[in-house]
Amino acid sequence: MKNLGAILVSGSAHLPTTLDYAVRVTQKENPHFAADIGFGHVAGTIGSTVVPTGLPAPYPPYAVLPINLQANKVFGCGLSFRY
Repeated sequence: MKNLGAILVSGSAHLPTTLDYAVRVTQKENPHFAADIGFGHVAGTIGSTVVPTGLPAPYPPYAVLPINLQANKVFGCGLSFRY
């Protein structure tokens, strides 16, 4: 399990954490209508990537940049109806 992130540049994997708090409201008898509402924390930085800099020789030819989803606070809601 130590080589899990061997394909990433830094040599280790960062597994993002997702926390969701959600509620579904529906009818007890004959559930035709449902309402969902939720809040969550989704990922963040999930890894890194190598990009070429295109700079001349004294500068490094590649740069390692983090991949950040920038979705730290998420709100979701939904309505559904089935007949």
